[in-house]
Amino acid sequence: MTVTSMPQPALPAQQAEQPAEDVILGVDTHKDVHAAAVITVLGVLLAHQGFPTTAAGYRQLLAWARSFGILHRAGVECTGSYGTALARFLHRENTTHRLTTVMDNGAPKAVPDDGSGHDGTGRPASAARGRCPGVR
Repeated sequence: MTVTSMPQPALPAQQAEQPAEDVILGVDTHKDVHAAAVITVLGVLLAHQGFPTTAAGYRQLLAWARSFGILHRAGVECTGSYGTALARFLHRENTTHRLTTVMDNGAPKAVPDDGSGHDGTGRPASAARGRCPGVR
């Protein structure tokens, strides 16, 4: 006996995807590589990654951050030194994409190599939390 396939009823229209979550970018700036983190508005770390301090690296960083949700705010450390070019890039993006960049003009902060294996990922997340009002 041969089993034939039965016609399938039409599936209801797929529900629209949930709206993207608002996320915040934090960047701990360095001479050659900026350490970036993306957190939720509730302060949950979603991801962290390093990006080269080049124009292409800034574009990659921004595209990467936006891949996690709607990016409206960014916290950038050391905008008076290593973060200057990134801050300018993000400021330009602000005019076209409504990105609010909250910056810190602090001096470069050395991360001690104490042999603890600390990878510094808390610094960019801290930049996002500490520089953006209402996020801890």
